[in-house]
Order: sequence, then structure tokens, then C-alpha cells
Amino acid sequence: MTNQTTPRQTASRQQSLQHSRNDDRDNSRVFAFFIVVAVMVFVGALAYFFIVDKRARESAREVTPPAAHMHGTAPRPAGGTSPGTSSGIGPAGSPPTSPVR
Repeated sequence: MTNQTTPRQTASRQQSLQHSRNDDRDNSRVFAFFIVVAVMVFVGALAYFFIVDKRARESAREVTPPAAHMHGTAPRPAGGTSPGTSSGIGPAGSPPTSPVR
């Protein structure tokens, strides 16, 4: 018995090899496409969060009084008292609290 292949078997093997090469090529193309899409989504998300953060910082500057920007402190309460003196007003303009016993 000899191990001979018919022309039909040879053609079938060549077609299966060709299909496997094409499948590998297609798989690598699909993989590359989705890598590009993933990178674009990532860059888009970074840009979005950067823009949102920038807008939030700008709106915070508009709301905060200018004195707080220059000195880094909150404005003093009205009444002309200096910090450390007793005026009957608690911290940050809240009413005085009685000590807990």
C-alpha cells in the first residue's frame, strides 16, 4: 500500500491552508481595528474629563470672592472685630455654642 494523495485531496488541503491564512489575516485586522477604537475612546474620555475639570475650576473662581483669591483666606465677618477677640459670634459667623457638660 502506498500513501498517495489524489489531486482532489491536494486541492482541498491547499484551500484549507488558504482559508486559515485568510482567517488569521482577518483576525489581525479586526484586532488592530478594535485597538485603534479603544485608544480613541480612551483619548476622548481623557479630553472630556479635562474639559469638565477646567470648566469646574473656572466656575469656582467666579463664585469665590476676589479677597479669598488674593490672600487664600475667607472674608472676615462684618463687625470690625479682629480674629481672636470675643464678639459673641462663633467661627465663620455661626452663633456661639455653650460648652458641653
